[in-house]
Amino acid sequence: MLKTNRLFLVVLFLFIITSCQGTENNLKNRSPVIESLTLDKTEIFVNDVVILTCNASDPDNDKLTYTWTTTGGSIQKLSNEPWKAQFTATTSGNYTVTVSTDGKDIASRQIVLEVKPKTQSNPPANNPPRYKEGIGKIPDVEISQGEKALFDFKDYIEDPDGDDVTFSIISGQGTINGSKYEWQTSFETEAKEYIVKFEAKDAKKCITPRKFQNNVEGRYKQSTNY
Repeated sequence: MLKTNRLFLVVLFLFIITSCQGTENNLKNRSPVIESLTLDKTEIFVNDVVILTCNASDPDNDKLTYTWTTTGGSIQKLSNEPWKAQFTATTSGNYTVTVSTDGKDIASRQIVLEVKPKTQSNPPANNPPRYKEGIGKIPDVEISQGEKALFDFKDYIEDPDGDDVTFSIISGQGTINGSKYEWQTSFETEAKEYIVKFEAKDAKKCITPRKFQNNVEGRYKQSTNY
């Protein structure tokens, strides 16, 4: 009987120790993981605004908070997207940006930003031609057989940098003289929709391809057979 009691106590003791270890393992929190820290620019110049993005996750699905710091310049967390931050510097140099994610544990990552001085060899980026404000596209041209489609591209398209813009047809009907488009139909032109693809190119060879549509309606023709 005594031996049986001792055996029971040994088994009970081992069971309690194993249960405690299992509970401790279950309660152990895993740290967040930062997979990447990226920028939206390949080169940074003085007074540029750079957006940094921290791609992080938590193995235990804990809610993450983000803390951004920098050794120079200024950095500000985006309120609606805290995993992103906006960085800018008024002087050139190398700046170390650190992001920390905090669930129940903390993970952090650093990146060094090289901010270059602006010189004449670093001109501002060229912007391509675009539709004027409030204009989403060139409206469809509605004509009847025998009529002429005619409009001026400059009524719809501009260059945000003030560069001269040239227009050319890639495919479709009509011709362009300067910035004026025209297409003369005949009574034999088939009544249907015609898609015209064109490109707008600025003085720095920046091209914006676009398209518009000519809608040709049928016209009644009086018979000459009496």
